[in-house]
Amino acid sequence: MEIDLAVVADYAAVTQEGKLVIAGVFDRVLATRLPWSHPSMSLVFRLRVHPGEGRAHEVRVTCVDPDGVEVLPPLLQRMEAPEGGPTEEASANFVLGIGGVNLGKPGRHHFEIFVDGRHERTVPFDVVVQRKQEAS
Repeated sequence: MEIDLAVVADYAAVTQEGKLVIAGVFDRVLATRLPWSHPSMSLVFRLRVHPGEGRAHEVRVTCVDPDGVEVLPPLLQRMEAPEGGPTEEASANFVLGIGGVNLGKPGRHHFEIFVDGRHERTVPFDVVVQRKQEAS
């Protein structure tokens, strides 16, 4: 089992055909002041299950600030990868849309992804304060 894709984006969705659509991938939030309420973001990742591995898993996602303090309550979800033949891989796409993320500190923040209690991936993004320039 592995997470072979993980990004933070402005928007993401999974189509009826199972295609993953991602727009506005970013790794930096520009804030004009702190604390900053980021209107919306999506954590997007794909969990790939190899042949012979179990199909049912528990996924937990946390988001922490530079001091390791949780920015959001942990997100928990059970997933089951589609059945395939004994030699086929299976995958499950996750799109976690999050609105109104309150960011209180500048610096490196992380989404931490755990599968069945084991840490699988870190997805970092930086919060940078960029003051608006004064008109001259």
